[in-house]
Amino acid sequence: MFFRKLAAFVLATTTLSAAQAEDIPNSFDHPEIGRFPLSEIRGFTETSYSEGLIPRSINSYSNPESFEAWKVQGKRTTIVYELPSSVPITSLEVIRSLKSSLQKRGFSIEMICHATAQNAECGSFLQHQILSEATAKNRFAAFRDIYNLNKASFGMLSAQKGDLRMWAIAAKTVYSANVQYAFDIYAEGLGEELTLAISEDKLRTEISTKGSALLQGVEFESNSAALTSASHSALKTIANYLKANPSARFLVVGHTDNQGTFHHNQELSETRAQSVKRYLINSAGIEPDRLRAIGVAFAAPIASNDTAAGQARNRRVELVLEH
Repeated sequence: MFFRKLAAFVLATTTLSAAQAEDIPNSFDHPEIGRFPLSEIRGFTETSYSEGLIPRSINSYSNPESFEAWKVQGKRTTIVYELPSSVPITSLEVIRSLKSSLQKRGFSIEMICHATAQNAECGSFLQHQILSEATAKNRFAAFRDIYNLNKASFGMLSAQKGDLRMWAIAAKTVYSANVQYAFDIYAEGLGEELTLAISEDKLRTEISTKGSALLQGVEFESNSAALTSASHSALKTIANYLKANPSARFLVVGHTDNQGTFHHNQELSETRAQSVKRYLINSAGIEPDRLRAIGVAFAAPIASNDTAAGQARNRRVELVLEH
């Protein structure tokens, strides 16, 4: 019992538990939620804008109209965790500990349930109301048997805080020796604002007046340094500006929002800046010694990170005049 009390206490009071050695690459905890001690991340996806459902009630096989849910839209983060089989914990304890942790952090609990069979305390295949079979096999692929939960002990919870709405599920099935749990979290908003690719005139004006320019139109895959194909137009414009000013040298500076650890975001912001530099050198013929790539994570925000819209503005790359 000592371990279980200690584990619940750590989850309930830690804002962001340290990443575990066996987490999958490029994954991190949600800063508002954290993780249960000794958990390891087995699945992680982040999308700048998506739509979905968060349950507000359990469902009923005999009365399907009684089911209530939030229709949500905004930035979505999905994280699947697994606890080692050596940890003496149940899905019920994980759900109860999560409830306590969220309430202490200002979340209101909308729905919570636990069951050992379908058509019981957690409704009739409640997860089917939230996930399609295709979603279960893709975004939740690391969570074994999440779509059916046959012969399983499982619990679910939904909660909200400000513009955050989340759904959690924890289960121990016959297909796994481990307790697994997952979060589906939405930061509600209208998605990132449409940005037009920067023009040479705007680059020239901003650098001459401020010494730096926001590289509008330069975009990356979610939680990745891979440039999207939509970025090529903006990058060609930037290359044309650099060729028209051959004696100038610049810093390419990557920025992120504050979701995740500083170390992770510093690496992400630097590799994104490196991607821009690499494109300008390899695809546009800019001399390598004219560009220096650095990443500053979330050290220089231009908007509040408390909203999805602010986070979107903070995820950016800038061109800074060095000399």
